[in-house]
Amino acid sequence: NCTSFVVHPKDPNVRLVGSGDTGGYRWDAERQLWVVFTDDLDFQAGYVVGVALDPRDPKRAYFAAGNPEGEVYRSDDGGRTWTAAR
Repeated sequence: NCTSFVVHPKDPNVRLVGSGDTGGYRWDAERQLWVVFTDDLDFQAGYVVGVALDPRDPKRAYFAAGNPEGEVYRSDDGGRTWTAAR
């Protein structure tokens, strides 16, 4: 199930989806398909409760993990790689 969805206001090819079942996805405009971005991450919940994009920078994105710690992750390359935001 979809928990969140966002499209960048300046670049409609930048899209993220959060799922309560299967993690998070980013739109790959070149290949015209959704790519899972959470498979290689070590976060406890396994699902995404929220996604957000920086309105000034389409390469900067955030997602919140659905766990008691409320982990937040940040990407500076359009959702290809993620690090825990501290």
